[in-house]
Amino acid sequence: MIITRDEDMLCHLMHLEVKELRNARAQCKFKFRFGNNLYFRNKVLMKEYECRSLGPVVSVATRIRWHRGWEPPVLVHGDTVGSFFTWFSQHSLPEADKVAQIIKEDL
Repeated sequence: MIITRDEDMLCHLMHLEVKELRNARAQCKFKFRFGNNLYFRNKVLMKEYECRSLGPVVSVATRIRWHRGWEPPVLVHGDTVGSFFTWFSQHSLPEADKVAQIIKEDL
């Protein structure tokens, strides 16, 4: 899920915090702290998941405030580009829960 362009952006990641909320299997919050960079203005990006027993995973995330010209491509030939920042910004990708679970388990 990390493409070459993401690697350059993620070099500015200073700290990653994973916090389990309420029931550890039900809710999780990711907090990404970034140093100054030429890609986006945010210092902190957060994404929170709620895994429900029935229905889809619900997520909310900080809106990334991109510097002009650095917004990642969203669609290529009608398909979503697989990248870290696509995962972060999209809330309806079927693999989103899997990515969140991998990050949570690794940390």
